[in-house]
Amino acid sequence: MQKISTKVRKTWRSLGYKNQVNGRDINFFYLIDNLRERLIFENGKYIVNHTDISFTEEALKAEIELHPERFSPNVVMRPMYQEVILPNVAYIGGGAEVAYWMQLKANFDFYKVDFPVLLLRNSALLIDKRSAQNLYHLGFSLEDIFLPVEELKNIWVKRNTTALLSLADETRAINSIFDQIKLNAYKIDKTLSVSTDTAKQRTNHLLANLEKKLFRAEKRKHETALLQIDNVKKRLFPNGALQERTLNIAPMYVNYGEDFLSSCIENFEPLGGDFTVLLP
Repeated sequence: MQKISTKVRKTWRSLGYKNQVNGRDINFFYLIDNLRERLIFENGKYIVNHTDISFTEEALKAEIELHPERFSPNVVMRPMYQEVILPNVAYIGGGAEVAYWMQLKANFDFYKVDFPVLLLRNSALLIDKRSAQNLYHLGFSLEDIFLPVEELKNIWVKRNTTALLSLADETRAINSIFDQIKLNAYKIDKTLSVSTDTAKQRTNHLLANLEKKLFRAEKRKHETALLQIDNVKKRLFPNGALQERTLNIAPMYVNYGEDFLSSCIENFEPLGGDFTVLLP
């Protein structure tokens, strides 16, 4: 199981996804009476964490055969455990839940257990009138609110400054000079080309840091607008997460009445997998 988990984690990260769950060498707990503790393999024995209970490999196999109910799956094995007991044709979940199941596909394949069809449920973002007005006033579209807050700030600053904040042209010119220096140095002594490359890298690093400092200095001149971006982002993504992870539907119903529920029903397509933006 550990080899599978490690391979999946590397593949998952290479595709740009965050791990939803991390596997262990043993992904089961030992469950008896009021005890539920992890199983750990140490010094040639299977030990129940924080207890004096231990098993040899033969004894553990016997325990599994006689008392399968004493082995409780952790978050990695639970989906496969439930699919063996009560198979499903499909699993419908939110973005994080579907990503979690996708991460376990290799585990299902390894144990030859049927993997259910994954369907992404509807998700929605309710943009209140004040937030919508702020976005339009700042020059953003509704879709832009899904961008990271720092990216939104950088976009706004670039659109609303007359200062030269990019050193791309200067960097290209300096690199061209270094390339010429490297050619001349190579003619004198081949080993000097390495020193030239090192000096070039250091200069590029200094220019990149200087560009960041220029950008930060310009940002300080636009505190009011950048604070508005912060506030809108916080209102629409409480605690940096989707509204559905924090807010209850009750306040929305109180504020917008039965029309809100009717609008949800009208605009949602339960198995469409769409993310819906609602404007009251």
